[in-house]
Amino acid sequence: MAQDITLKLPSGINAPTQDDINAAKEYVLERSRAEIALASAVDDILKEYAERMIRVCYKYNIDPQNFSFGANDAMRQEIYAILDDLLEELLSLIEEDAVPQNRKNKHYGAIISWLATLGTHNKDLKWTTQYYISRFSKDVEALVAAMKYAGYDVNKAVNRSKSILHTLYTSPEVLAAMKSGKMFNAEAIISGGTKYDPFTHKPSVGLSKYGATNLVTMARSTLAKAWMESEFMEAEDEGMGGYYVFRGSSYPCSHICDLECGWFHPMSRGMVLPRHSSCQCWALYVKSDKGKITNYRNLNLYML
Repeated sequence: MAQDITLKLPSGINAPTQDDINAAKEYVLERSRAEIALASAVDDILKEYAERMIRVCYKYNIDPQNFSFGANDAMRQEIYAILDDLLEELLSLIEEDAVPQNRKNKHYGAIISWLATLGTHNKDLKWTTQYYISRFSKDVEALVAAMKYAGYDVNKAVNRSKSILHTLYTSPEVLAAMKSGKMFNAEAIISGGTKYDPFTHKPSVGLSKYGATNLVTMARSTLAKAWMESEFMEAEDEGMGGYYVFRGSSYPCSHICDLECGWFHPMSRGMVLPRHSSCQCWALYVKSDKGKITNYRNLNLYML
């Protein structure tokens, strides 16, 4: 929706043009399309690896209640090897797709090195991906136990798994196992899908109980951060003096995104976007002119 916006421009800062505005908005839309494509690719990979794990587990004659990845040493080793392959494939995919394809410029190496440091629990990207893969593996373990309990053969289990990786603990098969009153060795059947923080050993806060959802969200967030950092580095090269943040959606976000909007962010502050995993805010860069910033002037913009 079109709107009039008044910016307080510091002296020594050139006013943005309508072309600048359009390009800034299109950049975030392009980033959003890249996020969706990456999320779809990650989801396809997770379905593929879930199938590989299920087929391995079904080779071993372990009854549903006694089933867990640790119930057989040979099976456990096969599963661990699959999870190692999954880690390598996801990290390679994220590294390849996280930087804008048409912007692999002189900053490419720096961005790749920077994004490798991103992660949760003050850890890096590799640790975070391993952590979420571990959570994903608990889901597949529960899924196999539930499918065996339901009497499904391997092909039916595989086909069913592809539609419930993000809703596993509300599926009839898993609910039946959890509510059966019987003892299961699969950890997530016992806990009802609850996962625990590796440091506090308390139920995780702020994460989905579904490992697949965590991995997809992590991939999208990493891409979003890398795209915004790439744009920021290019803006530095072009001598931009700073930027303004604008909302890219109408979703209520008064306690996070709105706090960044409407004021001048000097380049020295760094890039503040994205503010959260589904942030669609965009940055409008303004160029420095010669001279000191001593006061502000108003600029009326018509935002299409």
